[in-house]
Amino acid sequence: MLALLVILPNVASNEWARQVPVPRLLATGAYHGYLRPGETVWMVDALHSRQMTWQAETGFSFRLAGGFFGVTPPGLHPPAAQARLGMGSVTGATVASIRAFLASHRAGAVLMAEEPPRAARVMARATDVAGIQRGGMLIFRLGAGRRAGRDHTPGSPRSGGSPCARKACPAARS
Repeated sequence: MLALLVILPNVASNEWARQVPVPRLLATGAYHGYLRPGETVWMVDALHSRQMTWQAETGFSFRLAGGFFGVTPPGLHPPAAQARLGMGSVTGATVASIRAFLASHRAGAVLMAEEPPRAARVMARATDVAGIQRGGMLIFRLGAGRRAGRDHTPGSPRSGGSPCARKACPAARS
């Protein structure tokens, strides 16, 4: 019996759970000013395991484009690139692959957390949108043309050309 107790995990200890820090944008509910209810959002984060926890913290107010499940479903081409993008990693991604990922998931916004400046520059080129820093995240609002995978004119109100730079962020509420 003593041998069994030695090998059993101590489930009462804190070793089996960890706190996942939630960016202020999500923790305070400020994301409501930038995201539509039910909108598909791509979360780009250096620690890809946090995306679904953050989504849950918002009461599932938005859908995720991708997510980390530990495996890549068969049939995605190219599988390695799709897996990285789906987990929220832009490391090694091209502007074209990011655009294809956003279009295929009909994403309305990208939220970046703890990414290097180079990743933010790649995202800005891929979305034709200058991201805005709020609550510990960089927000890229995408226009209707980008979500549908069509071309658009950068800077136009429907293109996502910084609609949230305006005071009330009307594009996020329409």
